[in-house]
Amino acid sequence: MSSKTRCVAAIALFALTACGGGSDHTSPTPNPNPVGSAITVSGRVQDGWKKPIAAIPVVVSGKGPVVTDGNGRFSVSDVTAPYDVSIINSGLISATIYKGLTRADPVLVSSAQSPITWSANWSGSISGVSLPQPASHYTTVVVMAPDGGRDDGTTSSAGAYAFPSFRWFGSPSTTGAIYALQVRTSATGVPLEYKAYGKREDVTLANGGTFAGQNVRLEPIGSGNVSGMISAPAGYTRDGSGLYLQLSPESTMALASEISSASTFSFVTPNIGPTALTIAAWARKATGPSSTSYRRGIPATATALALNIRAAPEQTSPADGAVGVTTSTQLSWSGFAGGVHVVRIYSPTPGKPSYDIYTKGTRTTIPDLSAVGMGLPRSTSYKWWINGYEPIDTVDQIAVEGGVYGLFKTLSGDSSQAYSGDKSFNTGP
Repeated sequence: MSSKTRCVAAIALFALTACGGGSDHTSPTPNPNPVGSAITVSGRVQDGWKKPIAAIPVVVSGKGPVVTDGNGRFSVSDVTAPYDVSIINSGLISATIYKGLTRADPVLVSSAQSPITWSANWSGSISGVSLPQPASHYTTVVVMAPDGGRDDGTTSSAGAYAFPSFRWFGSPSTTGAIYALQVRTSATGVPLEYKAYGKREDVTLANGGTFAGQNVRLEPIGSGNVSGMISAPAGYTRDGSGLYLQLSPESTMALASEISSASTFSFVTPNIGPTALTIAAWARKATGPSSTSYRRGIPATATALALNIRAAPEQTSPADGAVGVTTSTQLSWSGFAGGVHVVRIYSPTPGKPSYDIYTKGTRTTIPDLSAVGMGLPRSTSYKWWINGYEPIDTVDQIAVEGGVYGLFKTLSGDSSQAYSGDKSFNTGP
């Protein structure tokens, strides 16, 4: 079994950290309003960094468009549940559609321009371990701040680290955290032992500043081992698995990965205390679909773990390369059972509208949004794909701060995400 350490770019898991903070857990599984009941929908629109989007049109099914206020809020009365809602972003030529909502207080995430980025110079050193570090030892450092700030690297042999342009969004002043883990490896870089761990969560940062001497003391820790089996659907090839240390509900430290088609996995683990480890396993089909399964909350020592990779949703209609697609054409796909779908429809031609549709179902049409300047153009090439996320029971559940991506990062236990691969079509003349 071939192995790689400190490199897990092959899977999509914690690329989600680029989308900002986690979900709003005040009502993660809201009580739905009865089907057919009339409600007043008082919601908010925000970007992926949880910042409100002002002056953006919102269309609730059966109602005229309203515009969000300076705090991203909107209100529409006498709405029959379930309802659909479309968010129109003229600047990015995009629409985001939530289908089948029943909650009266949705938080809707829309595409948006990236917010202002702040930066600072951040450096320090580690202590509590032998320095210079012995041969076959390295120390990984992860630095984080609220609002999307994250970077990682390794210290020098003398224990120094530096992030000369650490970036974050949100406020120009923030409080960051540092996590450091020392590892002993084999000659090929495979972790053999975790030696020491430390963290510091009180680093004050301000835009444009230099913050040296942000030191971290490491304390000795022990090592454990996790192992188990990976199963994949028929027609899929296992690509490997990865081990992560869960630093917060939204962020991790990559520890090791195995790029392998084997049906088993085994990792040496750091024994830091609470069940803070996550295992991921991924597989793909030659035709394009791919899927990743996660087990969160694993202790440092665990055997006979079973990761079951789910089959990804796949487009069934229209056929790849179809022509004459309109807003009446049904787009359908195989379902990601126990989860919700994000359907992405976009044109390779610049200046054409794109559509992101959130739905529990396995079919949809492209909504006719011509009345608000986001109509489907004629005789235009488009592509579309589907992501699946489970276990998420309803679209109501993802209408929270951080949206589906923020919620997914904080799910405990077993979860899965999958990608269908691209298909294409041409719109009608």
